[in-house]
Amino acid sequence: MLSLSFLEIVCRVLPESLIILFGMYTFSRTEFNMKNYINSNIVLVICIYIIRKLPINFGVHTILNILILVVISHILNNIDVISSVKIAIKLSILQFFSEGLNILFIKNILNKNIVYIFNDSYMKVMYGLPSLVIFIALISLIRYGFGRESEEF
Repeated sequence: MLSLSFLEIVCRVLPESLIILFGMYTFSRTEFNMKNYINSNIVLVICIYIIRKLPINFGVHTILNILILVVISHILNNIDVISSVKIAIKLSILQFFSEGLNILFIKNILNKNIVYIFNDSYMKVMYGLPSLVIFIALISLIRYGFGRESEEF
C-alpha cells in the first residue's frame, strides 16, 4: 500500500494532476473547458487517492492511474480514446523522466539520502517540487518550443 498524507495530496497529487490534465488538453489540441478541467481534476485526485490505498504491488498503481486518466479524458473532456491512451502514456514517461532527473540531482549533486527523504512527508514534498517544475517545463517545451513538430507528439 502506498499511503499518502494530506500534505502529499494537497502539495503533490493536486498540482501533478492539474499538470497532467493540462498536458492532455495541450497535446490533444482539445479546446480548454475550465469546468471540465476542474471536475476532471477532482475525480482524478480522488481516484489516485483510492488507488494508492489499494493493497497492490508497486507499479500497478501507475497502470491503473493511466487507465483512469484515459477514462476521465474521454468521458469528461471529450478527448478521443486512442489519443487519450497515447498521450497518457507519453505524459507518464515524461513524468518518470522528470522524477528521475530530480532523484539524480538529489542523490548525486546534493548528496542527500533518498530513503530518509521518502520517509518524511514534508521532505518528500519539498524535494519533489523540482520534478513538478521539470514536468511543466517539458510539457511547455514540447508544446511551445517545437512549434508544428509537436503535433506529432
